[in-house]
Amino acid sequence: MPVLFFPGDSWSMREVIERWHQLFAGTVLSQRYLRGDDLLEAEHQRLAEDIETWRERLSSVSWLLTHRAVSTSASPAWPMRRTRAPGVSGRVGSGTPSRR
Repeated sequence: MPVLFFPGDSWSMREVIERWHQLFAGTVLSQRYLRGDDLLEAEHQRLAEDIETWRERLSSVSWLLTHRAVSTSASPAWPMRRTRAPGVSGRVGSGTPSRR
């Protein structure tokens, strides 16, 4: 299996945050960083840890699919609605499926 190069390895902190924010809201620290607010050293260290986690997650297709961070148009195999066997109501309580 060929090893693919992931350009995220060379992304700056700002690039990782911007890409993460395209999918998720991020954290208060990441939002402050993008606004240009000054961060304390401890805040900067915490943000750097978050960014490394986000960098790993952005490079993992399986993580993105598991967390539905990719639009359904990019993954048409996702079910759009729950399907049910014919004649099964889906009621819970008796331990066995109810038949109509």
